[in-house]
Amino acid sequence: LSFEEALERTVRWYLGEGRSLLAPSARRAMMSGAFYKRKDLMESFSFQNKGRLLFGEDRTGEFARLAAGLSKRALVVCGAHFSRSGELAGLEQALEAAGVRVWVEPDLSSPSIEQARAMMELCRRQSIGLVIGVGGATVMDFAKIVAYGAAQQRDVWPEIEQRGEPRGGSRLALATVSTYPSSGSDMDGAAEMVE
Repeated sequence: LSFEEALERTVRWYLGEGRSLLAPSARRAMMSGAFYKRKDLMESFSFQNKGRLLFGEDRTGEFARLAAGLSKRALVVCGAHFSRSGELAGLEQALEAAGVRVWVEPDLSSPSIEQARAMMELCRRQSIGLVIGVGGATVMDFAKIVAYGAAQQRDVWPEIEQRGEPRGGSRLALATVSTYPSSGSDMDGAAEMVE
């Protein structure tokens, strides 16, 4: 299977055609454990990341304890779906139980630079030390921009607009929770925002 064919299958699957990305023989091999022994199914690679990855169900309490180690004051930004699903309330409760005071921006379906500036100012005014982005790439990138911009004493939009590298400086602590695996934004420091 070529890269182009795999990409086409992935796109069709995401668009709802429901086709599996694995052939039946590969699915059977995966279920039996033999999948991981087949050298023809995975290319070798090396990956280094400064972040910590938690994966699996029922990790909210552990996540909240780790977040509390970063800051006792956190801003949670998320998409409307996460907010309406009831999961946001569970995350807030877990963070508060871990001793973290929480501020929430619950609807980032189409974030703007004005929203980002308002969240940066909120972080400065309330001495928030951690920004948590819960959602897809748009929300996670928004959280990265807020975490960086809140720690600066200047408007960071010109840097973003010019697609430039940040001009140095620190950022607030950052945590991302991917609810839609599409971009890899949870695994890198890059961010983009369209205005």
